[in-house]
Amino acid sequence: MSNLIGPRGLRRYTLPWLLLDAALPSSCFACGKRLGSRQALGACHRCWLGLDPEPEMTRTSPDGATVMSAVRYTGLARRYLLRAKFGRRRELFDPMGRMLLAVFRQQPFRPGCIVPVPSHPWDTWTRGFTPSLEIARPLARAAGIPIRPLLHRRWRPWTPIKRLGRAGREALAATVFGVRCDLDGASVLLIDDLVTTGSTLAACSRRCIEAGASEVHGLVWARAAPFL
Repeated sequence: MSNLIGPRGLRRYTLPWLLLDAALPSSCFACGKRLGSRQALGACHRCWLGLDPEPEMTRTSPDGATVMSAVRYTGLARRYLLRAKFGRRRELFDPMGRMLLAVFRQQPFRPGCIVPVPSHPWDTWTRGFTPSLEIARPLARAAGIPIRPLLHRRWRPWTPIKRLGRAGREALAATVFGVRCDLDGASVLLIDDLVTTGSTLAACSRRCIEAGASEVHGLVWARAAPFL
């Protein structure tokens, strides 16, 4: 996992940094312990190595789409996502994207384009970024696959989807997503940060198929337990 964190991975810092850390100690955002010299982006090496990898594929819909995931959505993975999304620490999405790249390279599927799953417009406006797009950038750059933000999410009264059950999620997801243009036989890889029930990915997959996509698969950073 350490070689996926960044170009230099987990680093041991120089003497000036160690002196500064002794005077002004900092804590790991994921576990709260003293950060120490082996850290990356505010998390200690124990937490980076503690992310539970899960590069398996799971069927998500009758469309035949598969969903590949990089890690299990444990309490530790949740703290990483909260830090990145709500703490506005966009630099954390780069190692997440590298983890997706490692999973993607194990699969035979080679898409014609990468399509990030859009967030609610209000969330995008308040944060200033879309998590799925940020995660997709390292993968697209390394694999040489274009990112095409073809999906849009309609502006509906904001509903906290995480509070809904499976039926509620499916009903909401079925009404809010649309495709901007004809996909004309393109093979599509959907990217998102988290899959819980699979409702969002299934709805986006259906919209892409209806718009003419020949094949649609999903790749997410974390898979929650309800998604089986």
